[in-house]
Amino acid sequence: MNANVELMDFLREGSKDDAVFLSNVVKYDVGQLVYHELCLNSLSHSNTLEYHVNKMQNKIFREEMVRLSKLFAKENIKMVFLKGLSLAYDVYSDPDLRKSSDIDVLIDYKDILAIIEVLKMEGYLDSKTNKPVGYDDIVGYAERKNIDTILHFNPIYKISNLSGYVITIELHISIFSYLENKLDVMSGIVNDAVLQDFFGSNIYVLEIHDRLIHLLAHLSKDYFKRDLDHAFTSKELGVKYFDFKLLHDIALVISKYKNDIEWNIFLEKTSVYKKSNEIHMACRLVDHVYTGYFLPDVLSKLKLMAEREYEEFKSYPAMPPDDIGYLWLNP
Repeated sequence: MNANVELMDFLREGSKDDAVFLSNVVKYDVGQLVYHELCLNSLSHSNTLEYHVNKMQNKIFREEMVRLSKLFAKENIKMVFLKGLSLAYDVYSDPDLRKSSDIDVLIDYKDILAIIEVLKMEGYLDSKTNKPVGYDDIVGYAERKNIDTILHFNPIYKISNLSGYVITIELHISIFSYLENKLDVMSGIVNDAVLQDFFGSNIYVLEIHDRLIHLLAHLSKDYFKRDLDHAFTSKELGVKYFDFKLLHDIALVISKYKNDIEWNIFLEKTSVYKKSNEIHMACRLVDHVYTGYFLPDVLSKLKLMAEREYEEFKSYPAMPPDDIGYLWLNP
């Protein structure tokens, strides 16, 4: 199981013609992964610059993540880092291969008041008002919305004292766009978060099964957003496009943790979260490129779970927006 080899095979399409390979590298925007991981010298000029920009940005993110983790640990608050640099450090041979535009964290909503106070003291501003982050910006926003539909609050930001770089954080109260009893479920997920070594320090990340489910759900959401954007901006309807780097993230996680992932637990959690539609669709996407990463039995069970879940959703007064994943039950 080697995600880099699988990616190369997919990009080559069974052809020895470098033109086919390079065309797919550009099409799927994986030049940086290919160049640095697989030493493709012909892409050196355009990608080396991007790599060094990532490296400088990630250094700023890394220092802020470690600093915030220590501050919140003193308050007995878990700040759980999602995707981004925490993922890159865990599964990439070189963390600077993966570009991150912000810092995503999952919090337990019951800690929100203490979290606001710490972030205010640290100089974070609300991106909508450009004023110090406050109760009305976050809690007020949640109270004005249906909490079951909120994924994260307005981004908050601060300007790094050393570099002048803008550090943006998205505070998530959920890892799913829609979920019943969201706050209780997320409180349990935060409680189950585990410590991960991070450049010699410790930060919290999702437990491995929750981490994989979250990455798959994120891929599903990104896939449909891009596909719908394409449908509205192109005459060529039905052409699917997705962020290949999200697929590669998932393949690398499965490859590293294959001995730790218990697929029965994965399926059970997917069922509890009622995300069988999206997870099944995302698994099929991954399997299209990284064949064999999901056992046929797992894919079959996911399909049956998704069918049952769809029947349940049909009886609801209003269908959740992410039910569109059912379209992939019979591709």
